[in-house]
Amino acid sequence: FTRVVGNTTGSHISGSKENPYGDLDRFNVDSVSLASIMKNVDFVKMDIEGHEAQAILSTESEHWHSTDMMVEVGSVKNANLIFNHLSHLDLRMFSQKTGWKIVNSYEDMPTSYKEGSLFITSNFFDWMKIIMSPFRFSLFSNKSGTSRTTASSFLFFFKKIFIFFLISG
Repeated sequence: FTRVVGNTTGSHISGSKENPYGDLDRFNVDSVSLASIMKNVDFVKMDIEGHEAQAILSTESEHWHSTDMMVEVGSVKNANLIFNHLSHLDLRMFSQKTGWKIVNSYEDMPTSYKEGSLFITSNFFDWMKIIMSPFRFSLFSNKSGTSRTTASSFLFFFKKIFIFFLISG
């Protein structure tokens, strides 16, 4: 691992940046597979400085049964690799780039931190059960007391969930 001294955003996996700058500390770190982490947690927030696609491509469908993920995609190449792999696994992706709408094509994918994060889940229908519950009208009523449609309720609820995750850090 290469730590750029005095720059918390410049550190990276050694060899992944051609011309690192500044005072550098290099040292070995232990690593574990993404699949081994996913067995033990419900939610993963991942930003591994451009190596996200490599980690995600190491996963299979069974790794996603009980784990959701928020990831920084990082590049056009990563966006393409991640989109193709997760589509093949039949996972649902939601992009901050499009206001947290479902990703239907490669063009919906964020390609840099400036376009935001990607939320990945295999539990899309679990989310839909919450929205379709008998309580949805009381949960999703707007300020005037009228109910939202199911689709807009879903987006409203989903945005609230992400705000919670972002605030709770």
